[in-house]
Amino acid sequence: MHAYMDDFGFFLRPEDAEWQRDFILQTFEDLGLLLNDKKSQFHKRGGPFTQRLKLLGFWIDTSEDKFICDPDRIAGAKSLARERSARTRVSARDLSRFLGKMQSLGLCLGKWVRLYTRHLYDAVESSVESREGGWNSLVDISSTECKRELSLLSKGLDLHRKSSLWNKPTRDWEALVGQDAGGEATGAWLRLRGELRRWDTRRDGEAGYDDESSVARELRAVLDAAKDML
Repeated sequence: MHAYMDDFGFFLRPEDAEWQRDFILQTFEDLGLLLNDKKSQFHKRGGPFTQRLKLLGFWIDTSEDKFICDPDRIAGAKSLARERSARTRVSARDLSRFLGKMQSLGLCLGKWVRLYTRHLYDAVESSVESREGGWNSLVDISSTECKRELSLLSKGLDLHRKSSLWNKPTRDWEALVGQDAGGEATGAWLRLRGELRRWDTRRDGEAGYDDESSVARELRAVLDAAKDML
């Protein structure tokens, strides 16, 4: 039996990089784990440090402190959403695979992807539970809610290609005081070092947001402002 671990990464401070890298490699050897050197990217002793590398389809950029989703991966996910948006029924297996791909983007897209797939999840769950065909049964995705979610996924993924790399604030924002949202813009009031500051972002001309419900727009205002705080 061979132990196998797929896709991992570690981040080190420049002053600790060399000895910690050696320690990690020695630990892997002690555990009997073999590394694929062709797929590995290590800091070369005495060489420049890497601040941007690709892992699991994401770019990890420590200079921006961001997870960045590869544009090709976003384009592929949007294409899958458009294909299913053109149908009225799909198999439970096909829809589950599609939803799994959407969730795999959650590292960049954040928790909002769960909000925009909840009706699709309900549809596949009810279909599998109520039909003898199980995962081969056909799921009706013709409802207004399912079509709206597929439309949002096919149009709006580009706007959430980045997320914070570290779970700690990098700015001096203290609190989100209030927010509001319309079809063309979202905005919020943030408290910065005891003073209120306005934060807003225009959405004019960006496809996909006119289809959102008022609740989704309000949540987007909170999400976008919170992302900017981090």
